[in-house]
Amino acid sequence: MWTAKLRGLRRMHGLHPAPDGRWLAVGGLAAGWVRAAGWAAPGPARPCGLSLCGPAYAVTPDLGRVVMASAVAGGLSRADLRGDGQTPWQHWADRRRGQVRLLAVALSPDGRTLAVADQHSRPGRLGATQAVVFRALDTWAELARSDDLGLPCGGLVWRPDGKRVAAFAGASGNRGDVTEFAPDGRRTRRYLIPNTPAVEAVAYSPCGRRLVALDGFAAWLFRPGERRPVPLHPGGKKKLAAAAFAPDGRLLTAGSDGMVRTWDAAAGREVATFAPGVGPLHALAIAPDGLTAAAGGPNVVVVWDL
Repeated sequence: MWTAKLRGLRRMHGLHPAPDGRWLAVGGLAAGWVRAAGWAAPGPARPCGLSLCGPAYAVTPDLGRVVMASAVAGGLSRADLRGDGQTPWQHWADRRRGQVRLLAVALSPDGRTLAVADQHSRPGRLGATQAVVFRALDTWAELARSDDLGLPCGGLVWRPDGKRVAAFAGASGNRGDVTEFAPDGRRTRRYLIPNTPAVEAVAYSPCGRRLVALDGFAAWLFRPGERRPVPLHPGGKKKLAAAAFAPDGRLLTAGSDGMVRTWDAAAGREVATFAPGVGPLHALAIAPDGLTAAAGGPNVVVVWDL
């Protein structure tokens, strides 16, 4: 196990492993840098020089580019993540009349399609339209749109096969469900979670047949052929913040108690716990080969063997 301190990174939003398992991109706020850190061997974090202003960002699977959405200005920006950090940002702005806010973004597994949670308030009309918009990453061209989102969305996650996108409230939302959309704009499924004010994080299993949703204090596991989710309770009142599936189907969760818990997703029971000893955890990721995992707190990343 090894740890890396990230100076100035006060809030971590995500961890993104490279396909070869050798690099890890870390996204966060306040001194707001996207940083690259060695995954397989200890070493200092190396800033790439790209500034972030919020949690609405996405990284291509090969860690080659980063995309950022502006919640206030209604625009998208992309830039190269690797290199000397001098690559200029490329911007796109939504020119529709009224106020447009982009609340979440997610990149497809092949890195070509961008899903965007879109909120549009039109002049002279009450309320706002909530939509999921699919765009080509290279051209920003709109490929499909669904205005069937309902309440505001603060998080998007692609299914590993790239055929579905899950939309949910996010950490500051107020909707207790997960809605799936196809890349052609169709709403295909809605996951309902009982007595849950907001779904804060979502993760798919590698096969895409299982989905776990975190409501802050419990993880709800949806399994094929079952109408109701299986509640996974970590015990106590500590907050659950992140979840990730290993290639072999094991589910890992992490939270404010600083513990990483391993679950048997098929049986719906906890099988192991691990304390990295770095304080509250906000993010979690597993290498594509399933050999190592990483978790992050306010300004630290810890990597260990599974």
